[in-house]
Amino acid sequence: MIIKKRFKIYSWANWDHTINATVEKFYTTHKRYPSILMASTRTHARMDTFTNKTPRQRKNCTDIRTSKPPKTGDEGQIAAFSGKCYRLKFCLDEKILANHFCLVFDLNPEYVHKKAGCRSSKPTKRPA
Repeated sequence: MIIKKRFKIYSWANWDHTINATVEKFYTTHKRYPSILMASTRTHARMDTFTNKTPRQRKNCTDIRTSKPPKTGDEGQIAAFSGKCYRLKFCLDEKILANHFCLVFDLNPEYVHKKAGCRSSKPTKRPA
């Protein structure tokens, strides 16, 4: 079973609050927490930029290189975002408009990796 819902980020200074609020809305509607956040490269880059600038946002993020929250002064890419009852893996989908993202619940995601150290491209089901 796959459930997808699209949202938009209106305030980049509070993008982490937007993610948390939309996850709660997703849970309220579907009674399941999403496990994947899909967005374009441009949207992920903006998240990286604000996370690198704002210490408050770092605590819920995971750096793509270290698998830990980014340290103060570090500049890097985030690979995941966590809340109280959920963890979102970041995936790329260039079909999603800038400033928009999709939350996805998928029981058995399979990821296509472009190369080590990069965000996965969107989850896909491989033919049997």
